[in-house]
Amino acid sequence: MIKLELKSIKGKKKFNEFFKSAKKFYLNDAAIFVTYKNDTADTQSSVLEYAVTVRKKDAKKAIIRNRIKRLLRVCLSQFAKNEETAEKLIQFDKILIVWANTPKHHKLIKLEQVCPVVENLIEKALKFTNNR
Repeated sequence: MIKLELKSIKGKKKFNEFFKSAKKFYLNDAAIFVTYKNDTADTQSSVLEYAVTVRKKDAKKAIIRNRIKRLLRVCLSQFAKNEETAEKLIQFDKILIVWANTPKHHKLIKLEQVCPVVENLIEKALKFTNNR
């Protein structure tokens, strides 16, 4: 069984290093920045560093930004707990998800809308890995 632990990226220095080496993938609703692991020897337990963000320009109200970020975190934690999706996530070293399409009201966005977008972004990033 794969054990995937989620750990948030903290610190300006870590973010700057991450952005220098990250690959970017886009969809209409969101974008994902990823770095890949150099070796895949340890597949039983792993740590995935992540961050989620919503630009203030896209969502003026903090309640909307906070709700979307919470939904993104829940979605990632569900993926980490699921055996099938954890196998996909284990290939990444770090992930940053930037949400772009925001609703007018915080109750208009649900987890059922967020998770498929995140899954599509992860699939898009994995296709690049297979082509390398």
